[in-house]
Amino acid sequence: MKIKTKLHIIILCSLGIIALASVTLMTAFRQINAAWQDSALANELTRGLFELGILTTDYVLHGGERAQTQWLMKHDSLTRLLNSADFADPESRSILTQFRQNHQDIRNIFVSLARLQAERGKLPADAEVSPELKQRFVGQLDARTQTMVSDASELAALSRQSAVLARNQSIVIMLASVAMIAVSLIAISWLFDHGVVLPLERLQKGTAIIGSGDLNHKVGTGSQDEVGQLARSFDEMTDKLKSVTVSRDDLAVEIAERKRAQEELRHAKETAETASRTKSQFLANMSHELRTPLNSVIGFTNILLKNKGGNLHSEELTFLERIVANGKHLLDLINQVLDLSKIEARRVEIETSMVTLDRLITVIIGQFEPQLRDRPVKLAAELPDHIAPLETDAGKLKQVIINLVGNALKFTERGSVTVSVAVEEGTHRPARITVTDTGIGIPEDRLAVIFEAFQQADPSTTRKYGGTGLGLTISKALCELMGYRLEVTSEVGKGSAFSIILAARQTSAGITIRPAPLAEVRGFSAAEAAAEVTRRIRAMEATQPLRDKLVLIIDDEADSRLLLTNLIEQFGCHVVAADCGELGLRMAKEIKPDLITLDLLMPQMDGWEVLRRLKADPDLKDIPVIVVSVVARERRGTVLGAVEMLQKPVSREDLLRVISLIPRSRILVVEDNEDDRRLFAAHLQGRVSELRMATNGREALAVLENFTPNLILLDIMMPEMDGMAFLDTIRKNPRHWHIPVFVVTAKELTADEAKRLGSEAQAVLKKAEEWGDDLERVLNGMLKNRPSRVHLHALKDSLPSGSPPATGA
Repeated sequence: MKIKTKLHIIILCSLGIIALASVTLMTAFRQINAAWQDSALANELTRGLFELGILTTDYVLHGGERAQTQWLMKHDSLTRLLNSADFADPESRSILTQFRQNHQDIRNIFVSLARLQAERGKLPADAEVSPELKQRFVGQLDARTQTMVSDASELAALSRQSAVLARNQSIVIMLASVAMIAVSLIAISWLFDHGVVLPLERLQKGTAIIGSGDLNHKVGTGSQDEVGQLARSFDEMTDKLKSVTVSRDDLAVEIAERKRAQEELRHAKETAETASRTKSQFLANMSHELRTPLNSVIGFTNILLKNKGGNLHSEELTFLERIVANGKHLLDLINQVLDLSKIEARRVEIETSMVTLDRLITVIIGQFEPQLRDRPVKLAAELPDHIAPLETDAGKLKQVIINLVGNALKFTERGSVTVSVAVEEGTHRPARITVTDTGIGIPEDRLAVIFEAFQQADPSTTRKYGGTGLGLTISKALCELMGYRLEVTSEVGKGSAFSIILAARQTSAGITIRPAPLAEVRGFSAAEAAAEVTRRIRAMEATQPLRDKLVLIIDDEADSRLLLTNLIEQFGCHVVAADCGELGLRMAKEIKPDLITLDLLMPQMDGWEVLRRLKADPDLKDIPVIVVSVVARERRGTVLGAVEMLQKPVSREDLLRVISLIPRSRILVVEDNEDDRRLFAAHLQGRVSELRMATNGREALAVLENFTPNLILLDIMMPEMDGMAFLDTIRKNPRHWHIPVFVVTAKELTADEAKRLGSEAQAVLKKAEEWGDDLERVLNGMLKNRPSRVHLHALKDSLPSGSPPATGA
């Protein structure tokens, strides 16, 4: 039974007892009141009888009408009192009846006596009423009166007795009621104590025990009331809490394990990031260290191949050609490894522009023609009459096609290799580029393997045909980055067909395909600058000689300076080399070259600082600067301070192309490598009127104090001040900030470095390629309408102390 029901029953019983006691007490009080009223009535009757007796005596003794009237009035008063009297008990009622009868009798007797007295008044004076008769009436009155007094006394006694009895009964009822109420209170207290307090105490103790951690403790009371239900609910809650605690403990263990795993992941991530940075730095350093000697090997070999003295016979020239070929092959392997590393690190950016495929494919085929002169293999293009321009990354698409054509030529001993383009009907938009060969073919079970790194169709081909097995891996990755798909079909003994599906273009996950940026610098857009440079090149190529122009080479590598000197001197230019950025600046300021080639990585003052200071100096800002560095075969648009981007080793053609962009023939070469400085001098020979050299950025800055070149050729990695610091310095100098800078470096540039170069250097020449021809082409354009005004001997005299010797035509 619920506590609520028990309390209701006890309360109702208590209320019933109280009601019954109240009714009983009220009845007793009424009885007591009636008894006391009856007693008072009896007493009043007794007093009335005494008064009536006195009036009777007075009337008997004196007579008279007045006494008679008083007696009758008193009797009538007692009659009214008797008529209002009403006793409850039968005995009192019987006495009252008898009292009333006697009261009526005494009236009759008094009336008889009064009549007798009246009759006496009518007798003669001497006549008297018989005394016996009068005494008889008086005796009757006294007897009745005494009887009535006795009855009144008895009525009073009975009334008092009834009052006492009623009072005693009320006392008993009150005591019984108090006892019953006390019993009810005791019952309520017991019920509250055993039904509420004690279970709550057990519940409180249980909660304390459970709170201390003992979740196996039960606080159930066994009752079915509210406290019992509460205890059972609490036990259920404890059971759930126990399961939750178990789950919490399991969760805590899992969280601890996850935190441990997270910490391990964080540590692994930090380790991986450190390894990635180390790898990137290693690749950058290795690219520089590997390409620097290759720069000298290929550059000097190309100079020897020209056989100007005619003292080399055909066999020696063949040996030199093999040296160049193997050097290029080694460069290709290095570039492939670096490309794969950049792709794996997801550091490849897609920069789109509108590309004309027929022109691009024609250029690619032209590049392979020298390799096919003595081979029974035909390389041709099958192109539609009209191909709509394609929005893509020209450099990366060209790299893919070159890889596919190179592979096809390598595995085709005789027959043909064809590059074809399929277009969509109506729109003429290119949909597919296919490279088909009649070579050895690929087994069907190896078609998927060939796209894996360091894999070829058959392991034996590695020995027979050579190669690292990275070309197709890189090509497939680049296609996916550009949103294309690379497919292959092949039949052993009949050949293969590799197709770039252009119609499947979509943005690859995690790679942002965005248009190539057109930098807006100091009010001039890169697009407008590029258009102006193109116009100048076309106008100058046929009309402007490069002879007697002065070029300053700033490069900390001696080989680079020597090579650049050799290349530039071939154009009839005078060349001055600086093996650091500071010296290059001093030389530029002193001799005001027509062109400066600048390496980026130089000690103390890098190419960046040299370039920045050149463009910040008002006397040097108009001197074009060629930044010569390693930039993974990328071409940056012409922006502030940049005319062209070339890569070491600079071929004569690259150098001529770059120099052709220089409006005046004052060049500063910042290159620490002596061989590179000689190569620069050789390339610029006869092409510039003033050429000064600096071996690092600091020397280049010193040159710029007295020489304002039209162009700076800048290496990146140099002692004391590298090319980056040099470029940054000249860009802050109002005298030099405007000078064009060509970066010529063997360093593999990071994304940040490439971004900086894109905004502060006109060009980046990669030492890992033949860049002399590109440099010559650029210089040809830059030297247009520049009068020859500085000669070699005067140049030597103007060099700062400690600077490398200038070479000239």
